[in-house]
Amino acid sequence: MFSVKKNLIAVALTFSSALMAFSGEFRDKMAFDFGIGAGGARYGDSSTREMISEVSGNHQIVLNTNAVFLYPLEKRIFVTGGFDSVFDICWGGGESIFLWDYSFTVGFRFYPNLAGICFDVDYALGRRTDFYDLEIDGENVDGNESTGWGNGFIIGLAYDFSYHTNSIAPEISFNWKHMPRGGSSDNYLNLNIRLKI
Repeated sequence: MFSVKKNLIAVALTFSSALMAFSGEFRDKMAFDFGIGAGGARYGDSSTREMISEVSGNHQIVLNTNAVFLYPLEKRIFVTGGFDSVFDICWGGGESIFLWDYSFTVGFRFYPNLAGICFDVDYALGRRTDFYDLEIDGENVDGNESTGWGNGFIIGLAYDFSYHTNSIAPEISFNWKHMPRGGSSDNYLNLNIRLKI
């Protein structure tokens, strides 16, 4: 765990130094993005899929939230760093499962000069923690489990309504998050509304 934190600090310091050196005339265009949305999840681990399918009444909602800091390298290229979470909530018949995927991200946002269209490519370092309250063989079982830390990525396509106006405006984003979990991988598709300030 300590080596992961040490590596994150080293990466952050390296990016900070590079950003100051190459930001040029766009230093004052830094921004923050905050997003919330919904989507779907596909778990690579069969035991996770079985646990979700066994919930009686099976109501499910998948929410995505993120916060991103954008630093310009050039007018159409930004370095990004932030945090991304996916909340998968499943309940019914007195049983419930709450799966929380959380990741630290670093990457790039590109504006190809097609109105406000932009692309995000991010490296994600994260894991998933599962909280459950189930009835198995007539007995109530509750607890939580966490996966190991994994390396994944997030690829996104968005439309930024504020790009040519330099004002506060919403963005609409669609992204795919791929997170390996040892011998399997989790995949999330999310549709978000973001606000850039």
